[in-house]
Amino acid sequence: SLQLHQAERIFTNLIEKYPQSPFGYLGISRIRIIEAYRYGDTYDMTKIRQEALPFAIKALELGSSLRAVHEHYAIFEQIFEQYYAKQKEAQESLVQAPESPETFFLIATFLGDQNEYEKALDYYKIALDMNPTEPVRLKILKRIALIYLSEYHQPQEAIPYCEEGIQLSGNNPEFHEYLGRAYLDMHNYKLAEEQLSHALRKVKTDFGEYYLLQAEGYLASEEGKNAEALQLFEKALSYRQLNVPLHYTLGNLYYEMKNFEKAYHH
Repeated sequence: SLQLHQAERIFTNLIEKYPQSPFGYLGISRIRIIEAYRYGDTYDMTKIRQEALPFAIKALELGSSLRAVHEHYAIFEQIFEQYYAKQKEAQESLVQAPESPETFFLIATFLGDQNEYEKALDYYKIALDMNPTEPVRLKILKRIALIYLSEYHQPQEAIPYCEEGIQLSGNNPEFHEYLGRAYLDMHNYKLAEEQLSHALRKVKTDFGEYYLLQAEGYLASEEGKNAEALQLFEKALSYRQLNVPLHYTLGNLYYEMKNFEKAYHH
């Protein structure tokens, strides 16, 4: 988000100006934890280990007497405890109920935490073929759709799982949002706008609004409404500043309108 981007810039400047202060490292570590968060008690453990934890260790080295540093370090202890608890649960389930779809779901989730997405997909799909209970099936459908959308960038592969989730759940807004994201990535902006609008009518979320603004912006651009498209895209950037394709799109639009200063900026 824009706020995280601004915060990172502040903490980076703090590290450069005061390299012996723990606060810049503490701030960057907190940002990396937020970026690593996925859902529930699940994190991208590779990002936690490789990006968030080293800054926390540096903060601890420089500020071992500070309460804030120790409280922050305790967050890592909690994340790793949850992670290993899920690992133990998966192992115990494999021993006690090796043919259960819930077991394969737990194993897949654990593999996903390790960024082993290909293996995770294999286990999720095995679990689906084993006719899990409806709540577990819905969780599996969400996880598969998210992997195809966010990790593999294959939106067309996510669509059938979103559609099944919508049918099974009775129009769950998360599945409509994922389906809207898939159509947005496939440049089918009309269908993207329809799905994202449906999701937002059910539940208002920043991410849903962020994707809807983009779909509406591209629709306006296709209709030659460049001024309207600019407003929509600029508003979308207020939710997430580091969207490279969106900056490029804005640069082209401003260039066409001969606003070269803003074109250059984007």
